[in-house]
Formats: sequence, structure tokens, C-alpha cells
Amino acid sequence: RVLDRKMDVRFHTTMSPDIPWKAGAEEDKVTVNVGERRLINYVAHNTSGKTITGTALYNVTPIKAAKYFKKIQCFCFGEQVLNPGQTVNMPVLFYVDPAIDDDVNLKDVKTIILSYSFYKQDSAALEEQLNNM
Repeated sequence: RVLDRKMDVRFHTTMSPDIPWKAGAEEDKVTVNVGERRLINYVAHNTSGKTITGTALYNVTPIKAAKYFKKIQCFCFGEQVLNPGQTVNMPVLFYVDPAIDDDVNLKDVKTIILSYSFYKQDSAALEEQLNNM
């Protein structure tokens, strides 16, 4: 079910210093109706002369809203392999669960931030982040 309640979804991207990629969402923010499925596109470009395998870890803030943010399709579910100089599109299909409207502690939430951090696969930085989860 799609509700009349609107929600801004912002996208934030950070890159570990060990991955020679440029990546980010094509849009900084979208406004969706709660329950509406939305497709956004991330673009990643390997700026190096080598094939690089990367992994993206994500988080959703505010933390109290994270359980209502549902990703249906996401590049973060697997490794990404980019050849030298390659640019790829990485779609994310998501929605905000209408159950958020029934949670009295979330009536004040008008913005959700989806953050991705990209790491080179098999790097110490990725291992550190995975150990902290």
C-alpha cells in the first residue's frame, strides 16, 4: 500500500582511500511516498589501470527508521568488479515500509539517509569495518 505521507531519501557515499574509484548516486535526494517503490542509480568508475574488486557496506539513518527502509535490489548484495577505466551503473530499488506510519516514535521522521562506503575487496579497511558490525 502506498500512503500520502512523503519521505525524503538522501544518498551519501564515502570511498575508502584504498579503492581507486569514483562513485555516487546520480541524484542526491528523492522524495517518495511511503510504500512507493523507487529505483535510483549509482555510478562507479574505476580510475586506475588495474581491475579492482570492491564491496559496498551500507547504513541507514536515523537508526530508528532503518528497519522500515527496504532494499529490493542493490549492488551492495555482492562484489563489484570494475576493469581499468570502466564505468558501471548500479541500480538500487527500495521503498519505505508503510508500517513506519504506525510507529509513534517515527512520526517526526521526514528524511532517511542511505549511506554507502566502498572498500577494495580483501582490504584491511574492509575487514575492520566488517569486524565492527
